[in-house]
Amino acid sequence: MQLEFADVEELNLRALGEKRHAVSKLSFYAILQSEDYRLLDAGGAMGRGCGPLLIYRKGYNGGIENLKRVIIPGRTTTAALLLELFLNENHPSPKSVERIPVRYDKIIPALSTETQAMVPDSKTMQADSTFADAGLIIHEDRFTYQNAGLVAAVDLGAWWEKTTGMPIPLGGIVVRKDMGEEFARRLETEIRQSVRAAWANPALSREFVKTYSQSLEDHVIQSHIDLYVNRYTESFGNDGHEALAILRDRARQAGLLK
Repeated sequence: MQLEFADVEELNLRALGEKRHAVSKLSFYAILQSEDYRLLDAGGAMGRGCGPLLIYRKGYNGGIENLKRVIIPGRTTTAALLLELFLNENHPSPKSVERIPVRYDKIIPALSTETQAMVPDSKTMQADSTFADAGLIIHEDRFTYQNAGLVAAVDLGAWWEKTTGMPIPLGGIVVRKDMGEEFARRLETEIRQSVRAAWANPALSREFVKTYSQSLEDHVIQSHIDLYVNRYTESFGNDGHEALAILRDRARQAGLLK
């Protein structure tokens, strides 16, 4: 089996389209849209205090109610789903807010000056201080956005926890159903054993993690691990599965799932 790395939105689109990978890490929003994959109970990303952050660009002071354009880390990410649910409750005209999808690590650079913003559906930059009002950041960017002088408008994870009382479901590892249930259960067991081994001896995985991390700073990498690798990574448990059911129901009620 070949190991392949890609941005979360790219992995989501592959799963919802060509179904290229037998095993993949996907956003829960993508998992909820697919009938071709089986969710494993180990290796997932879920927890408290770990949700996506909505941050304002430099110079924006219009507040949530005046948002017109928001950069998001892909349309199929759980972050994008949470933003939809939040805007439905907190913006006077949520459908009027333009969502601009870009790769997650391009969002902070796009918001960091008053004279730069992302061109929609592009990876180039242009001078346009009025283009994006805010951006939705995920992963290790929640630990670094302040270094760019940016300010958080809303912690969507905290909003989710306050309104549901549940941990925030972000993503999980899935197996394509044609691989069979026996393969899926064996893989689930091996992932759980791997997580436990990493907890027992963090040095075993440190170099591997650093090789593929977007951040080169050890303290950022460790903060990311400490926050996202938790008891839900070993097993979602009853409250984790309940949280996922609530996410599915809310998305369906909002018309965001078929």
